[in-house]
Amino acid sequence: MSTPGSYATPGSNASPGGAASPTSSVASSAPSPYVAVDGSDLTFPSECPENGKVIFPTRELYTTITGARYYSRIHALLPFQLWLMLLDVMSFYPGMSETFVTAHRNIILIYDVDLSAHERHYQTVLQMLQSQKIGWDVNRCIYARETPGEVGFAFARGGGRRTLGLMIMDVGRGGG
Repeated sequence: MSTPGSYATPGSNASPGGAASPTSSVASSAPSPYVAVDGSDLTFPSECPENGKVIFPTRELYTTITGARYYSRIHALLPFQLWLMLLDVMSFYPGMSETFVTAHRNIILIYDVDLSAHERHYQTVLQMLQSQKIGWDVNRCIYARETPGEVGFAFARGGGRRTLGLMIMDVGRGGG
């Protein structure tokens, strides 16, 4: 994957709310530094929860992720110990780019503005998984929906004027 943005994983101090613990709840009593990108009233935690990750994308990548017209979800069949390996595999696979795909745990999110590009990118991800002998659960995969919520994700914007943060939360059909 290219690296136009930087990533923070739960438990790192890179998220504006500080380190997340495995017991972080999805709703916190502390005010959240994040607001829903789509204007929904979903409450976001003040710390990055276990089912989310915070990235600090470029403005262009932020617009690409949140402004996509097609979203797909692939549930990779990986044991817990190998979840981090998925990002490494993706970063070195030819044709993969964070301009259309990201992963959290064993869940892969694909996003595109154009349907034909989305079809190609979806196939590229499946080919990558197959080449690495990683299976996927067809029953838990969702293809080409128009909103991130339809594939089980919510986006929240945070950060300041100079650093744009994006929390990507898996709110449905989660990993495991």
